[in-house]
Amino acid sequence: MEIGTIFTGKHFKGRVEVLGIDEANNILRVSLTKPNISNGKTTSFSNWNEDWNLKHTKVGFEQGEYFLKHFKDYPPTFFDNKKPYNVLIKEQVFKTIVKASKQIRENIKNKYGGKCAYCGCDLPKSWHIDHIKPIVRNLKGNGCERPENHNVENLNPSCPSCNIVKGSLSLESFRKKISGFVTSLNRDSTQYKFAKRYGLIKETNKEVKFYFEK
Repeated sequence: MEIGTIFTGKHFKGRVEVLGIDEANNILRVSLTKPNISNGKTTSFSNWNEDWNLKHTKVGFEQGEYFLKHFKDYPPTFFDNKKPYNVLIKEQVFKTIVKASKQIRENIKNKYGGKCAYCGCDLPKSWHIDHIKPIVRNLKGNGCERPENHNVENLNPSCPSCNIVKGSLSLESFRKKISGFVTSLNRDSTQYKFAKRYGLIKETNKEVKFYFEK
């Protein structure tokens, strides 16, 4: 397996192309292209990049999970989050992506002064990157349903708890979910109701406003 190797897998109906190999960090950078089929015909293609576990992929080849395949009538390999596709040379793309990823991550962290974009707390060491408009990851395999949302402009810094609670929700659905916590606490939490009864908690009925909106 080398840069430019094209293959597919038993559980992935599409093309996988190797963009870069980082053996020191056990990373295989790949571009995935999957046909969108309607009424038995390919209507379009979804195209995105991922980092795979290099060792696991090699084992997959050995066990027949992945195998080489030639693809006809597929679009160009996706190298970057911005068009046009073929703006980088394959031999250079992995180093470029790794370097850019570190810089992009630092830029995202400082987007709101090192604060979570949603609750405004100081970002912990294990902070998360959140997709503002969700990409909706596939639970049964690799990839996502909305790869077009995977771009730098759609990324926010988030504390782990906000990112986990938001999940694949839109901003408005996330806002509505938080607003509903008070209702569920009044319904389900005896401790909350006791604390409220003794004046330790005061409900404000405030509209949920995210830190980046203030």
